[in-house]
Amino acid sequence: MTSVAAPIADIRDPDTPAPTASDESGRSSQIFVMEAIARRGSAERRAAVRGRDIYAITAPIVVEATYRVVNGLAKRTGVVAAGEVFAAQDFLMSLSPSHLSFEMQ
Repeated sequence: MTSVAAPIADIRDPDTPAPTASDESGRSSQIFVMEAIARRGSAERRAAVRGRDIYAITAPIVVEATYRVVNGLAKRTGVVAAGEVFAAQDFLMSLSPSHLSFEMQ
């Protein structure tokens, strides 16, 4: 199994234990990194987000998205990808530094 597929196999394995809280916040000590690379011709842009306990970031993402939709800050409505509704950099920066770090090159 490739190293890329190993985390998926762990999630699907019923014997994999759930993360345990590492402090009073209830968040686990697990660190996550997501990186995206976009290329157009010879130009390349990179973005990366890093944080602790990827499951604990879900609530702040949902709350921020809901706030923006309710307050008329969504660029589009209906069934769309998050990137079509919000400016990605602005959205991710709204979650920093409390929940994650965000870098763009």
